[in-house]
Amino acid sequence: MSDFTHTHARRDDPDTSFSAAQAAKGLATRHKTIIANVLAAGGLTSAEISDRCDLTYWQITRRIADLKHDQLVCDSGLRRLSPNGRKACVWRLVKRQIEMFA
Repeated sequence: MSDFTHTHARRDDPDTSFSAAQAAKGLATRHKTIIANVLAAGGLTSAEISDRCDLTYWQITRRIADLKHDQLVCDSGLRRLSPNGRKACVWRLVKRQIEMFA
């Protein structure tokens, strides 16, 4: 699971990057929980998730990648049109995780 125990900064990054990476650890976990709770009601696109919580589309797409890596969400195989008219993946909780967030 991506627990953010390692900072997301390179060794040669300035100290501000390390500070930002440390601060992001808690945010990432909080954002993943918010997204999972929203998805407990059913499958949604990233834009639809954003419409249902206080996270931006970009915050959601970053955390969806983490949740997918952690095998907590998966592509449902469904596609819906996004606000820009393109097909968007409908994400859903992995079956065994639904009870955790319901």
